Amino acid sequence: MIFTKNAGLVLALLLAATVPSLAQTSTKAAPAKAQAATPARKATPFDGLRKYMAENTRYPEQARAKGVAGTVHVRFERNDAGQIINPSIAKSLEPSCDAEAIRVIKTMPPHLLNVFPPGMSMLLPVVFPAPGTEAPKQ
Repeated sequence: MIFTKNAGLVLALLLAATVPSLAQTSTKAAPAKAQAATPARKATPFDGLRKYMAENTRYPEQARAKGVAGTVHVRFERNDAGQIINPSIAKSLEPSCDAEAIRVIKTMPPHLLNVFPPGMSMLLPVVFPAPGTEAPKQ
């Protein structure tokens, strides 16, 4: 499969479809019967990326005080060495959330970006759940 610059949008949309686990959800445990009926989910190349985002994104106090919740979309490229270049905000939420989203993308370990080909523009969602709720632990 040959990747083009537009393929980044496709990969970002696929990743966004797998990220709802980071969005706000109820922390109540599901009934045991429902858990037993759910088949085990297969690991994907994006699991490490989702885990890193969930564990390293810090909810800014300024945004928490304002009750801000939502998703920041960060556009960036990966160079041949695996480093993040040209990070920018594609969809803003609040200045402190935007800054946190850029920070977490810039500090991402290069091995997590191996799912993306070098030189391709990518778009990643960074989720900030509503204050008082937590993103589920993965």
